[in-house]
Amino acid sequence: MAATVLDRYRQLVDAASNRLSETVRDANVRIQVGSATCENAAGAADVLNEFRKHIRAAGRDDVL
Repeated sequence: MAATVLDRYRQLVDAASNRLSETVRDANVRIQVGSATCENAAGAADVLNEFRKHIRAAGRDDVL
């Protein structure tokens, strides 16, 4: 029986998930908060400070 499009899609998703888990196993988490004028006006500094607070509280050392 020929594979359906959905079968092929699932194969691709599985392959991509496996590859991703292999390549980022030891990678750090990177969080980027924009700091352009409009982003600052929208509260980017507060967002950044909140991320830092929660990362410290969680004791995480793998977050950049």
